[in-house]
Amino acid sequence: MAGGAARVGRTTVRVRGLEAYARRARVAAVGQARESLLSRAAPILSEAHAKWPVETGRSRSGLEPPRVAVSGDLVRLTVRNPVEYAENVRVRGARGLRAWVVYVLEPVRKLGLQARAIAAEINAAIDAAGRRRRG
Repeated sequence: MAGGAARVGRTTVRVRGLEAYARRARVAAVGQARESLLSRAAPILSEAHAKWPVETGRSRSGLEPPRVAVSGDLVRLTVRNPVEYAENVRVRGARGLRAWVVYVLEPVRKLGLQARAIAAEINAAIDAAGRRRRG
């Protein structure tokens, strides 16, 4: 049945506003997920930019701001450097380690370890969205 109603035998139960609440919760969740990821990625990129081994500066300038894309229940953080040789730039004095791996890839991967904290922030945003409507 439409509108959040369910029929059991001859009894109908209507839950008004369920679809609107779900929509508000999704908007709050997506917004908070985006904010949480971007706020955690910004210092990583700032540090990568500051520590990037510079010869001409082109590969360092190529570090793009992080982007967040949402598709269904998947939230994806993307960090790019389109300069063709950027992933091969080596860290000085680090026995061949690549700057992209040391300054970008590994720190961004560690964001996954913060999943519980990010989930808590998203839950708080959903709760706040629900309180705003009731309050």
